[in-house]
Amino acid sequence: MNKVTDDFPQVVRDIFQGITPIRFDANMGEPWDLQEVMSEHECPWLYSIHWEDILDMNKLEEPAQGWDGMAAEYVIKVDWIDRMNGWDALLRQWTE
Repeated sequence: MNKVTDDFPQVVRDIFQGITPIRFDANMGEPWDLQEVMSEHECPWLYSIHWEDILDMNKLEEPAQGWDGMAAEYVIKVDWIDRMNGWDALLRQWTE
């Protein structure tokens, strides 16, 4: 058992819910050019794979609570407006 890895999912939940505050102080440098990064990592072979031959969705057993019920167990509702207000406040600290 590893305390760090055992608690990781809960820590991430707490961060997203605003229970555990975090701060990151580092020089992030220049923003990346997303188009350039994506072009450097193109994988044409990925589109040639016939995924239906690898994963047959018809062979998956539906969970007792249904797919939506199963997904709901792992969804955390976050008020993104409140989170963005916090982001704006953080940016003001850097620019003042």
